[in-house]
Order: sequence, then C-alpha cells, then structure tokens
Amino acid sequence: MRRARKILRRQRRKQKRLRRRSRGVGRKTWLDCMRHFLTTHFWRVAHQAAGPYQAVRWRLLALLLVCMMSTFGHAKAEKDRFEEARAYYVAMYPRGKRPGKTLEGFLAALGRLPRYLFKAVQPVLRQRVAKILDRVWYVDGWIPFGVDGSRLALPRYATLERHFGTAGTGDFPHLWVTSVVHLSTGVPWSWRFGRSAASERHQFCHLVPTLPQRSLVMADAGYVGYEVWETLIKHGRHFLIRLGANVQVYADYEVRPDFEEGLVYLWPISQPHKKPLALRFVRLPAQGDCQSAVWLATNADQKELSRGTISKMFRLRWQHEVFYRSYKCTLQKTKLSSRTTRQVIREAETAMLAVQVFLAQAAWAVGRNDPTQTASCAEARRQLHREWRYLLQHGRLKQRYLERLAQARREQRPQRTSAKNYREWPRKRQHKAPGRPQIAMYPDELKARLQQEVAAA
Repeated sequence: MRRARKILRRQRRKQKRLRRRSRGVGRKTWLDCMRHFLTTHFWRVAHQAAGPYQAVRWRLLALLLVCMMSTFGHAKAEKDRFEEARAYYVAMYPRGKRPGKTLEGFLAALGRLPRYLFKAVQPVLRQRVAKILDRVWYVDGWIPFGVDGSRLALPRYATLERHFGTAGTGDFPHLWVTSVVHLSTGVPWSWRFGRSAASERHQFCHLVPTLPQRSLVMADAGYVGYEVWETLIKHGRHFLIRLGANVQVYADYEVRPDFEEGLVYLWPISQPHKKPLALRFVRLPAQGDCQSAVWLATNADQKELSRGTISKMFRLRWQHEVFYRSYKCTLQKTKLSSRTTRQVIREAETAMLAVQVFLAQAAWAVGRNDPTQTASCAEARRQLHREWRYLLQHGRLKQRYLERLAQARREQRPQRTSAKNYREWPRKRQHKAPGRPQIAMYPDELKARLQQEVAAA
C-alpha cells in the first residue's frame, strides 16, 4: 500500500512537470522563470558538491532560495528579511516540508554549506545564462565584458577585522570583490572575494579562464601591467584597456599631436627574460565635454577591431559602474550583515548568485521584445515585489510574469539637455582623468631581444 502511494505521488509530480514545461514562455510565473535558470542539472551539481551536508529543518533547495530571496527584501534588519523570505517560500511550496523558523538555525545551516558548492554551480549557471541571453549576448561580433573591484562593508567585529582587515580606514572591516560583468546586459559573469586590501589585478588573473571565446575585456587604468596582459594573451582573450601615466611602453616613432594608432611594446626591463608584448596603441581624441584624449591598448588588430568599434565598445565600460550602483544602492548591499567569517563568504556568494539570476531574468524579458533596450534594476525589483505581494494575498503566483517584467526598461533620453551631475560632490579627493602614458624609444636591450624573437621565428 505504501509503495502504491509512493508510485502515485511520483506520477503526479511527473505530470506536473510536463504541464509546466508545456506552458508557454509568456505564461510563466516567477517560480517558472527561476526554474528556467536553475535547472535540474544545477541542483544535481549542487547536491553533489554539498556532500555530507545535513540540516534537520533546512533542505538545500529551501536554504538557497530563502537566502536568495532575502537579498531583495524591503526590511533593513536581517531577521525581518529572513522572516519575509521564509513567508514567500512557504506560500510557494504550501505542501512541502516547512523550513526552520529561527534565524539562528538558518545561519547555522548556511554555515554548514561547503564553499566548494558555489565554485561548482557557477559554471553551470554561466552556461545557462549565455544560452538564454543569446539575442543580446554579442555586440558587433564580440562579447563585451568589464572588470572592476569594490569594497563591501562588514559589521564591526574583532574576528572580521582580523580576517578581512579595514583597508586603512580604521572604521569597518571590508570585503573586496572583483567582478566581471557582461556590459550590454549588466549581468555579472564571474567574481572573486578577498581581504579588504586584496589586489584586483591578481584576482582578475584568476577570473580570466572563466571568459568565453570572442570575449573583449574593457577595463580602466587600474588593470595595466605585464602580468594581467600576459595572462589574457596566454588564454587567447582580447582586451581593450585604458592607459594612464602609470604605464610605460616603447615605440620606434615619435607620437605627434595628431597621432591615431601604432605598434608599441610592453617589456619590463627589470625582468629581461620575459617576452616583449606587442600591442596596438590607439588614441581617441577628446569630444564633447571630455577635455582629455583617451589612450587605449589592445591585442586585436585593425581587421578584427576597427576604430569605430573601439569607440563604441569602450563607451559600454560605464555599465560596470551602473552594476555596482544597482548592487550597492538599489539592492542595498553596501554592507553585509553576517557576523562570522564563514557566514560572510556564504552571504556574499548567494547574494551574487541571486543578483546574477535576477538581472538575467530582467535582460531576458526586455530583450525578447527589443534587443536594443536595457533593463532597469530598480523597476525590475518593483515588479518582483508586486509578484510576492500577490503571492501572499492570493496564495499563488500570477502568470505572465515575463510580460510584466518586460516593462522594466531603463529610461532613454537621447535629447537630454541638462547634466545629470548638477552639483559638486563633497569628496575629499576629486576624480582626475588618467594622464598620458609614458612613451619611450626602443632601448638597446629591447632591440636585441626583438631581433632574437624574429630570428627564432
């Protein structure tokens, strides 16, 4: 009798899955969209990576979903966000096993998760995001990515100060995050966490293998140097990085005021055993309100990357700053709330996973109707809260979630006449544009090394 009931429940679950798969894309609910990204393969890899994870009241599905949903909560207090997310989960799974009711038990279960789980599921989710966003994934035949770093504040506890450091500020401990973001959609691709004084260049070198083929990495003047560019060239990735006065390159010509582009070499004289890097040196003259020219270095030749494409692609780099503004201001993740080292890392990892899925859903919904439009994080968050309020009021999720999410388009004002920044921001140190890079003539050592390279070829 018990076996027959078990077989009957299995058949009902199978029929429910078939009905959900046959449902059109336009009729999908928020939970259906989550399942569209977090597939059964994702959960299979997650369970395998979790290993001997055990929690009496918290299964892996409930733990990760509640942690993700708490990222978008209204409340400021950690306990209020937890209770709000748990109420949403219970309403979505009314017949499922009830998770724990206390915040302490939830944090204890979260601390038991192995960190390897997040490293294991990230490649699976990246492949799924790239497959779903194929319509808005390429720009002029390239996949535009931006890289930048930022700090997240932590509670002022002695253990966190010892482990993460205060970055010389002396007020709060900080967690440093270096992220790679897809620039045309604003979806984070990969990330790496470290101490408050971590090197963003070193962290980016660890993220380079995650980049797919035909990637074009845009970065500011903080990502210059032989180590970063050698790593990108070694993995066959292309880059477009702005140069400043902190870098010196070598050329056999004189750079005149009307210079446009040429061939330069980057070679550390202090380490003569290293191979010189041949780079394409591009200058974009000042236009409009910009008062200084932009100096760029790339390893793509003129046939692959024209000057018009360079100007268009480098303008997308500002989308990385927009991502950090959405993450830290719109989603209110400027400061994390965990109090132990294990919980801080796991809260940061689940928050980035949640933001990746959330922004990918918004880009998917907006890009289905018009690939030229960009999704708005703030408006997408409002649509998400409307879905959850409807869930608590009616006990079920409303259909056609993607159609409503497609309304979350970013404001387009091509005829804007007023400046966005109408006041001087009271900063201690005003931002200055990077200066002109140092361009020197070939030294004798470099000439000899280049002759050796040509003879060996």
